[in-house]
Amino acid sequence: MRSGTVRGGGCVDLHADDTGTANGAPILFVHGYSQSRLSWRNQVESDLAEVFRFVSIDNRGHGLSDKLEDAYGDSRL
Repeated sequence: MRSGTVRGGGCVDLHADDTGTANGAPILFVHGYSQSRLSWRNQVESDLAEVFRFVSIDNRGHGLSDKLEDAYGDSRL
C-alpha cells in the first residue's frame, strides 16, 4: 500500500491510499459523511486487488485529512 497526501481546494491536504495492482484499471472510493477511507477496507483487501488499482481518500475533515474550522464556509471548495 502506498499512502500520501494530495492538495485539495483551499490548500487542504487530503489523505489517500493507493493499493492493488499499479497497472490495473483504477477504482476511486469516496466515502460518505462521518466516515473515512477505512470504509472500503473489505474491498481493497479482497482478491480484486490482484486485478484493479484502488484509490481511497479521506474527504476534508475526515480520517487523516486536514480538519479546518472554517473548511465548509466556501461551497466552491
